[in-house]
Amino acid sequence: MFNRFYKSLMAEHERWFLFQPVFFAIGIGIYFFLSFEPNLLFFVLCVLFSIITAFLSFKKVPLFLISTGILLITLGALDAKLQTMHTLSKLEHITNQHITYIKGRIKQTDINRHGKTRLLIENASDFEKSLKGLYRLTINDKAFYQTGECIETAAVLRPPMQPVTPNGYQFNRTLFFEGISAIGYTLTPTYQIPCENTHSEHTLLQTINHFRHQNVQKILKQLPQNEAAIASAVLLGNKTFISQFLYNQYRAAGLAHFLAISGLHMGFLTAFVFIIIRFILLLIPSFALRFSAHKTAAACATIFGFIYLLISGVSVSAERAFIMVAIVFSALIINKQAITMRTVALAAFIILIFEPHVLLSPGFQMSFAAVTALVAFFETYSPRTHFSHPSFTRKIILYFIGVLLTSLIATLATLPYAVYHFGTFAPYAVLSNIVAAPVIAFCIMPLVCLIILLLPFGLNTCLLKILGLCLTFLNHLAEYISNLAYADLIIPSMPAYVLATVTLGGLWLCLWQTKWRYFGIIFIILPFLSYAFIKKPDILYTDKTVALNNKKQNELIIYTKKSNKFLINSLSQNFPNIRIHKTLKSLPASDIICTQNECIFKNTFTFNLNGVLSLNGQPLLLQNDLGGAIYLTNGKPVLKTIRRNIGFRPWNS
Repeated sequence: MFNRFYKSLMAEHERWFLFQPVFFAIGIGIYFFLSFEPNLLFFVLCVLFSIITAFLSFKKVPLFLISTGILLITLGALDAKLQTMHTLSKLEHITNQHITYIKGRIKQTDINRHGKTRLLIENASDFEKSLKGLYRLTINDKAFYQTGECIETAAVLRPPMQPVTPNGYQFNRTLFFEGISAIGYTLTPTYQIPCENTHSEHTLLQTINHFRHQNVQKILKQLPQNEAAIASAVLLGNKTFISQFLYNQYRAAGLAHFLAISGLHMGFLTAFVFIIIRFILLLIPSFALRFSAHKTAAACATIFGFIYLLISGVSVSAERAFIMVAIVFSALIINKQAITMRTVALAAFIILIFEPHVLLSPGFQMSFAAVTALVAFFETYSPRTHFSHPSFTRKIILYFIGVLLTSLIATLATLPYAVYHFGTFAPYAVLSNIVAAPVIAFCIMPLVCLIILLLPFGLNTCLLKILGLCLTFLNHLAEYISNLAYADLIIPSMPAYVLATVTLGGLWLCLWQTKWRYFGIIFIILPFLSYAFIKKPDILYTDKTVALNNKKQNELIIYTKKSNKFLINSLSQNFPNIRIHKTLKSLPASDIICTQNECIFKNTFTFNLNGVLSLNGQPLLLQNDLGGAIYLTNGKPVLKTIRRNIGFRPWNS
């Protein structure tokens, strides 16, 4: 058995490079899923030991490969640890909610889901001292501010939000690595004040943010609300004006990937620029005979991609897409094959080295899952379907087959991550993408490219109106698909170990090329069998909020004193129906016995008006646990707390 494995491994020695970012990512994952903060010295010693082991086993291939894999794992964990230490040194340690005076420079402005303006403040200070990190404030007045201006106000500051369920998304970790020390809202009007350090007011980033903000406002004035919201997202990376209702329609239709700037946008735009510039240069004989038209066009397309990256807000998905595009065009310039699995691996490696925390983001996971699966498929089957001189009819047929296969493969590849992060599945994604792809490829993206090229000379109203018509069609398509039966299936979120196993199985299937790759299918299918043993919690609780699983009606009954839509959505993610109650008396009688001040659920869980909770007569320490989930198995409760799941780390301690 070992000999067969060894022979298969040696037969594919050219593919070993592809697994380097995989082992590096495993190290990052191990670091982030620890429940305690490991010591830096431990990782340094592990790296040194791995280097020595790899050096001593250089001539023994199996041992060398094992020691190299361990070295990459420890380097990934060390990289994540160093980034955490660096980020922690730039943040203010805020542990509780408090009111303070704050002043600083506006780094960025946007609008939240409720239509209120948010300011991201840098170089902040209070009455006593300078404050490290960034501060995100929601302002309650109607004042208009631009990036680079300085303001002062009185505000309520609090630490970034903890997860509200044991397996919930850790927003505090995301904000930690974005450099945000605290979030909050203003209590008084904001007042503009002179900036103390005038030499840094007009930085490139502030200029770009101001440029983006100005053009977003112009788009909002010239297009209907929904079309303007989508245009702002696609052109300038500003998604704050997309309503939750519209976003849900796109998600249910399987078109949500279009709303976030990623490989789809960057690939289409740079390819369009490459084709146009190459075509123009070939029309100039004096240039075409002396210089390489396709190399010049590749360089120009790369520059355009970088400009688009800047004006779109430098999101993770856009950053990943640009790195991919830059590598592809660099390969063209040096006469190498452009789109290969090595390109994908190199792009992943570069991103993880500089931003290891993005490994846990849904954008990184879904984009690389889709790209890896697509490259693996076409790498395997494209040579078998090559036609030397296809007719026009055959080209049309091949195009639609390509769109169908691309949509199907991308949907299947991203399905586990959509289920894990969002608890939903869009079964009509392939259908909607077949209809939407030609409109996006031949209408929307060329218009976006032309508008971006003309932005320095002012927003072109005519082109924007045509773009609006195309987006109207896309909005109607999303609305129609999302209203079909079973368009947005709710699926219980899978445990993290299931996602990790499916990911490793998918990588085994995609990265190898010989027959042993198909062993990966086993590791993709088997973890899904664990769904038969996954139970929904009977009780969820957090501060002043209790959610009870009413299994008879397949609904979640929520008792809360808070008007927090985010909290409600987080608690009810895996439940198709919810009922919200503000008073104990209004709670349904099934399995619940209530008095005026207190309720008992299944003779086990007690909660009252003062927020005191107890399980089998023992009080639950909400302040320490942060909340949790309770599973009732044969009348015996099993408690899983948020704190036990997230541990004590720099971003949540």
